[in-house]
Amino acid sequence: MIISKDWLQDYVFLPDSVTAEDLASRLTLSTVEVENFEDKKSLLNDIVVGEISKCSAHPYAEKLKVCMVNVGKEKDVQIVCGGSNVKKGLKVAVALSGAKVRWHGEGELVEIKDAKLRGVSSSGMICASDEIGLGEIFPAKNEKEIKLVFTDNNMPEMNGLEVIKRCANLYPEIPFIQMSGEDIKEEALEAGAREFILKPFDLAVLKQTLEKYI
Repeated sequence: MIISKDWLQDYVFLPDSVTAEDLASRLTLSTVEVENFEDKKSLLNDIVVGEISKCSAHPYAEKLKVCMVNVGKEKDVQIVCGGSNVKKGLKVAVALSGAKVRWHGEGELVEIKDAKLRGVSSSGMICASDEIGLGEIFPAKNEKEIKLVFTDNNMPEMNGLEVIKRCANLYPEIPFIQMSGEDIKEEALEAGAREFILKPFDLAVLKQTLEKYI
């Protein structure tokens, strides 16, 4: 059985100071043996959300594009990408130099380094969902598609429902699932959420809902 620490925190108070290693050790001593634990967020070190500010054809490769991407630094970074659906304004997962990904979602982790691709400098990688371990949640329609869309919920002038409404209008083909309290269920569905799951949610209900779309 695989259990998420975040899921446990819905039912049991766990201070932030308790690490996954501490929890595994305490459970083994008091309840049941924990065979292994994995810190998922460590797999996303140096992977950030970026927004493509410019996208142009590669001068020497027909199937590649040269993208300028805003990753929150002083200057946009240049990344050569083969994704079929990359375009200006798209928010994407970006693996900066030093990050580790699975090339095309397969094999061992590979460290990303600055390089030249067909004669053009590339600092990082625009990732497909399966390359950062999210392929089951965000499946691509084809192997060239970058299928991972992020919504910006860090806007002081917008609440969560307004974010859903804006994003559902921009990406009607994507099923937005709202997990929250019963008090905003009707508002969330009216705003554009495809499904609503009551928190604290039942894992069986969550699994059943996700299986409709993945």
